Amino acid sequence: MMKDAGLKQHFITKKKFVFIADETKEPLFHKIVTKSVTRFARNTDVLSIWKELNQKGVTVFFQDINKDTANSEDSLILNLLLTLSQEESKNISERTKFGNRAIAKANKIRNNSLYGYVFDKETNSLIIKEDEAAVVRKMFDLCIQGYGYVKISQMLAEEGIYNPKGKPFAMSTIKNMIHNKKYCGYNVRNQWESRNLFSENHSHCRTKKENWIIQKNDRIEPIISEEIGNLAQEQIKLRLLHQNTGGTVERRDTSDKIICNCCGKNFYICHSRKIGSGINSYPYYICSTKKKQGKNVCDNDNVQVRKIDAFIDDLAKNYYKNIRLSNKGKLIKLQGELKKAKNRSVTEINNECEAIKSENMYHEKKLSKLIDNFLDCSDVMKTVIDKKISDLELTIKNNNNKILELERSRTNIDADKMSMEKKIKELKKELSKIDTIELTREELMDKIRYIKVDKGNKFMVEYL
Repeated sequence: MMKDAGLKQHFITKKKFVFIADETKEPLFHKIVTKSVTRFARNTDVLSIWKELNQKGVTVFFQDINKDTANSEDSLILNLLLTLSQEESKNISERTKFGNRAIAKANKIRNNSLYGYVFDKETNSLIIKEDEAAVVRKMFDLCIQGYGYVKISQMLAEEGIYNPKGKPFAMSTIKNMIHNKKYCGYNVRNQWESRNLFSENHSHCRTKKENWIIQKNDRIEPIISEEIGNLAQEQIKLRLLHQNTGGTVERRDTSDKIICNCCGKNFYICHSRKIGSGINSYPYYICSTKKKQGKNVCDNDNVQVRKIDAFIDDLAKNYYKNIRLSNKGKLIKLQGELKKAKNRSVTEINNECEAIKSENMYHEKKLSKLIDNFLDCSDVMKTVIDKKISDLELTIKNNNNKILELERSRTNIDADKMSMEKKIKELKKELSKIDTIELTREELMDKIRYIKVDKGNKFMVEYL
């Protein structure tokens, strides 16, 4: 005896009956018993299956209506019933679609599991699961840094971070997570639809984006900010522009070197699109604080990439001219310090330390006396004495720092001399170069620590 639990699908393909067809070449059974017409199939194409089964001497009996394909009269009735059953199934499908659209417009959250959240059925809300949410944030952070889906999976695995089944995150999983606006607190519905429902070509397809229902939902706790989500999408566009889907986008030589002079954070590169233009037509830098938290936190101006590039090119062209005077001043100062260091003995350093210590002892006695008299003074005098106490404490602190520096120089006097001699040699080498020599961009960027951007697109360079 053979038994099947039943098919929970809207269509039956001949592949579903391969096991029957194969066995019925030399029948091992002669009758199939099914509970009802709808449990057997919801498609009149099954009549061709009956024909094939009948040719093998296999009949089908339907318990609910007491009909058998062995009877030719029953077959006509069964054909009609199956047609009606299919129409009913279509109606149910349409009602289900209508219900889904109504639920979507009502901004109701579907009861589906989503990594990073726990679904609360009673309140119809998604609550953050913090341990998983930390992984989600890390994924977005790595994406913003320019890493591809495969690389992100590898990096997470190297840190011992795996999916709930204990396996590395699949590339498609990471891709879907990065594109999922639920992580920003949005409910997105009507993304998918069923096509060719009652045929062998049945498929589940994504709808056009303009047909999606996207709504902000207070019952979805955002794991990442909307700004972070948008920044990740910008990086994905950049990767697509460079046809790069596996590794990392080639880092610009300005990475981590363009700094906001208002808040001290890095500038990120973004890409604006105008009508008829490509993604990369208008690249610009924006302060990461401004991008993530808005203008209220940092209102520094954006700056076009071409302006930064032009500034760097000008620096490279005129580097030696611009830095010559600065280097001359540094050289004169270092030569004076080296001469002083060479003429300075350990005894002199010890004498300076003792002199400062004596001065501190005098200040400490004076400070102690002021503190003793503080409580007995009037309010006016207390204000005056308090100021004197603060000044004395600051003087003592500065003197202690001088003593520490002198003691350090005493220990490292020879090393300090060698360091100054090395710097003097490097400066002389720079000054010996002809003013008309231009640096390459690569050579210049190796010398730059930061390019600070102030309001009004004013740039300041800090060299290494």
